[in-house]
This record gives sequence, structure tokens and C-alpha cells, in this order.
Amino acid sequence: VSSQGMTTAERIPGSPNQTTGVFVTDTRQVVAVGSPSPGAAYQFDPMLVSWSGVENNQEWTAAPSNLAGSFGLEGFGIGSVLLAGRAAKGENIIMGNHGLVSMRATGDPRTVFA
Repeated sequence: VSSQGMTTAERIPGSPNQTTGVFVTDTRQVVAVGSPSPGAAYQFDPMLVSWSGVENNQEWTAAPSNLAGSFGLEGFGIGSVLLAGRAAKGENIIMGNHGLVSMRATGDPRTVFA
């Protein structure tokens, strides 16, 4: 194995500017675990999951023309901070500091994940 040069990770344009973790789903959407709340303030929310449009990692604002969106997981009994997420076959696992929750694609553009 040879390495000819160094590469660095760069922020994807339009993506959240702060996250606890990131993974890609089998529906080809980038998911940010712990991310800023949508809106003018963009205050970091440790319990918010945000996701990009399908096959468009630069589209993070929900609109009728895409499947981007976000959802808060407060009240799901998994803690106060989201720590990580992982894609699995047919579902995604989100880990909080006190438990896990499953996130599945619905195929419905109004709900995207459940």
C-alpha cells in the first residue's frame, strides 16, 4: 500500500456545521446525529437528528421537492445526548447516552423516517 498524498475531510456545503456523529443510510441519505436546530439561530441540539435529501448530501432543508428533514428525540427515553448512529439492513440505529432507538425509512415523503 502506498500513500502519495494526504487528503483532509471538508464540510459538505449546506450540511450542519456541528454534529455529534454522521452516517449514511441504505436510502443514500447522510444523517447527522446531534445537530443545530433549523431556523435563524441554528443552536446546537444534542437530541436532534437531521438528514439530507436522497443522493443529495448538500440538501438539508426540508421541502416538498426533497426528502431532507430533522426530528428531535427528546422524550424517547434514550437520554439527553445522542452519541452515534449506524446504518443497518432495513433500519438505522441511533444511540443516546441511556439507550437506543431504531429509525426506519417509511417511503412516505411526509414522514421520511419513523
